[in-house]
This record gives sequence, C-alpha cells and structure tokens, in this order.
Amino acid sequence: KVMSITDYGAFVELEAGVEGLIHVSEMSWTKKVKHPSKLLEIGQELECQVLEVDARAKRISLGLKQTQSDPWQHVLDSHQEADVVDGTVTKVVTFGAFVEILPGVEGLVHISEMSTHHVEAPEQVVTPGEELWVKIIDIDLDRRRISLSIKQAAEGGTVAAEYQDAFGEHAYDEAGNYIGPVVEEEAAAEVAAEAEVVAEAVEEITEG
Repeated sequence: KVMSITDYGAFVELEAGVEGLIHVSEMSWTKKVKHPSKLLEIGQELECQVLEVDARAKRISLGLKQTQSDPWQHVLDSHQEADVVDGTVTKVVTFGAFVEILPGVEGLVHISEMSTHHVEAPEQVVTPGEELWVKIIDIDLDRRRISLSIKQAAEGGTVAAEYQDAFGEHAYDEAGNYIGPVVEEEAAAEVAAEAEVVAEAVEEITEG
C-alpha cells in the first residue's frame, strides 16, 4: 500500500513496519513521469517487485514497471533493422520528429533522414498526428532509442498516398528546395486562371 508520495518516488508498505521506495524512474517503461502523484495516490494498493535490499542502510528498493510488460521487448520480438513500418508522428522538434511505431514506443526521424532534398525545418515535411511509413535504421535497446528514416522508407517500401504526394517532384522548386505538397485549392485556382485565359483568347478570335 502506498503510504506517502514525494517528488522522487513513493513509499510503499510491504508489511507492518516495513516500507520500500519506488523511485520515479522505476514507475513506467515508456512514460517520463514528472511526479509520482500522476500515477499513484496515497492508500492505493499495488503489486511491485523488490529490486534491492540494503540491510545495513535499512532500505528496500522497489520497482513498479517490472510488473508490467516491457513494450521495448515487443520491438525486438516483432521488428528488426531495415523493416519498413507504419507510424504516427507524435512530436516535431527542431532536429527532427518522433514517430510512434508501437504503443508506447517512439523512434526519432532526424531531419537529415526526412528527404533526399535539403529540409530547412521538420514542419515542412511532417505534422503531429500524421501517419506515414518509416524505415528502422537502428535499434539501441540499452539506451531505448530507435532511429528511423522517411527517405529510406520511400526507397525500400510502399508508402501512404499522403507521403507520396509530399515527396513528389512537384514538391520542390527548380533549385531543389522543398516547397511542400501541392494544395488542391491552389491547383484549382491555377486551372481556373488558365481556363479564363483560354476563354479570353477564344472571345478575341470570335470578335476578330
């Protein structure tokens, strides 16, 4: 039972007069817990695992995440480097974008792996919530990091229609700079303008 909560963890009573500490780093495999109170509350009963017993210091270290399935183990069971997988963009940062490929497991697409063309900012290529295909280029289980690539996925697998549109030749100017996908409204406006020019030309010929 949870007896007290601090900034760095929660003290749990194992039996009368015996308490152990679940450090905040041992509460979740995937979530970065800012404060234990976000997950636990005083009086809550739970299962935890004894990680270490220091008899001299009279301290018991406990783990909560060890009683849960480790999603990173699922990565090793179901994925390997060079696999092309479907993912969802969860966050865009200055150096790239994080993409969730399994529930609770995110990988980083570095800005250099977003396109064969130069990309000034990740926002030019992806947006939070967008689904796309990525290629796994590195798995570091010890550091719990996965490196992903959008441009290599395009080279080695089928990609979603939205992705194909964003990286078509029309997405770049004559200098090779990324200018984004063609917006349907803009395309329609161009067609309308061309039609108007043709109509004016026909009218001049008719009047002549």
